[in-house]
Amino acid sequence: MEGLRSAGPANSPTIADAQFSVLEEELGKGPATHGFEDERWTLVRVQVVIRRRLRVSLWVATVWRLLKRHGWSWQDPARRALERDQHAVELWKKELRPRVKGSRRPLDPLRGRGLTTIRLPPYAPDLNPVEAVWSLVRRAMANTAFTTPDDLDRKLRSEVRRIQLRPRLINGCLTATRLAINPPTPP
Repeated sequence: MEGLRSAGPANSPTIADAQFSVLEEELGKGPATHGFEDERWTLVRVQVVIRRRLRVSLWVATVWRLLKRHGWSWQDPARRALERDQHAVELWKKELRPRVKGSRRPLDPLRGRGLTTIRLPPYAPDLNPVEAVWSLVRRAMANTAFTTPDDLDRKLRSEVRRIQLRPRLINGCLTATRLAINPPTPP
């Protein structure tokens, strides 16, 4: 019977409490101490710190469960950004926003140039092929922590280029909208 005894839950922590104390100490030092440019902790960044400091490799989902188990939660700002100009925000809300919201006059700068504009509902990503293209780019870049803006730029350009070189992906984005897209007829 001893051999059938449970060894504990299958999702038991892979990091001991002593190791988690070391992790909390490292996280308390801030992201900049660990070579990240801004002061945001993401799951991928915590994963990198765990790998570097504790020499343990964990999935991002496991990192989230580990942090949640020890009482960590999503970071909410304790205060508003110092750079925020409250007067400018109020001015925008009172004066500019009503003008933008009230302006329902259709603008068609492409009329007369042989192009047709298709008006979409205010938020309809399923009808917008550009949203599908960005979805492909976002999926390829998910869970990536970039160390420099150049890294982000390089990855973004390579993903857009990858999509450009595969016309079937673009056609798929267009077909997914279920809009009738007819090639223009020459005059």
